Amino acid sequence: MLKPLLLITISALPLCSFADISSNPLDPTQPGAVYNPSQKRMQDQMEMQQKTEQMKLHNEQQQQSQRIQQNISQQQAQAKQRLSSTQP
Repeated sequence: MLKPLLLITISALPLCSFADISSNPLDPTQPGAVYNPSQKRMQDQMEMQQKTEQMKLHNEQQQQSQRIQQNISQQQAQAKQRLSSTQP
């Protein structure tokens, strides 16, 4: 009696997991998914905000690199000046 019940349970497990995967209403790639305009709008806004933040970060990194390069150039110029003033 226990063996047939166990076999039925084991054979039904893959079907249960498939049902859970395919019935996710939040995943728009799944068939039968419901299109939610406000969710799409929020997702688009978040993506735009992320791109904006990435551009800000990129610009800050470029400015920092330029400041570092200017600082290095100034230090090199000062070192050359010191060398030329100490040589007879």
